[in-house]
Amino acid sequence: MAPPVGSWRAVAIAMVAAAALVTPLATRMAEKWLAVGSPPASPEPEKDTVAVVLGYALERDGTPSPELRDRVKQGVSLFVRGDARRVVFSGGHPGGGLRGNKSEAEVMAEYATGLLGSKEKEKERWLLEDESTSTRTNAIFTIQKLWALPPPPRPLVVYIVTSPFHQRRSLLVFRQAHRELSSGAAFEMSFEAAWWKDQEEAAHSPLLVLRELAAMAYYGTIRGWLGPLQHVI
Repeated sequence: MAPPVGSWRAVAIAMVAAAALVTPLATRMAEKWLAVGSPPASPEPEKDTVAVVLGYALERDGTPSPELRDRVKQGVSLFVRGDARRVVFSGGHPGGGLRGNKSEAEVMAEYATGLLGSKEKEKERWLLEDESTSTRTNAIFTIQKLWALPPPPRPLVVYIVTSPFHQRRSLLVFRQAHRELSSGAAFEMSFEAAWWKDQEEAAHSPLLVLRELAAMAYYGTIRGWLGPLQHVI
């Protein structure tokens, strides 16, 4: 069930008011609120782990954008360190298959292969989710793909790998999608936003930050995709 419209209207108004400031200080404060990632704890023997790397717009020639390259680097780092035993690259065909006619997931996997070098054989533990076109469908299709695997003997911890400004919304969306889909879940699954290297120093344009605040208002107020209000604040 979607949260009360009145409650979300108050959140939307607050976001619009913050957006009106458009000052470096306001942008920085908003970025700190949007970034909720934390360093992953040492893998627990009683739990399994997976890193889900979320897609981002490709360049016009089909190559990964700087933002997408950074996301892949973070995901590969989790994988190489052993913090994530499996990786899912999540992102569909942008613009109906333009920009090289490859999905974001395919481009991410190719870029990650180059990062791995001699460890390329470890790609056996990678999955591609190449149908999603939004954060909401990233969550739904990824969860369904994980459920389609043989049930792991241990609870599954999902580390969501995305840019700092996108962490809060993606984490809330994944948790809400899981609540909606989990009536017949085959195994226990929990979600965390993965720590981003230099997260405290990350900086983005005010326009990008404001767009993300607007997306949060839309996802929460209009669609109800972020879950109860108390989970958002």
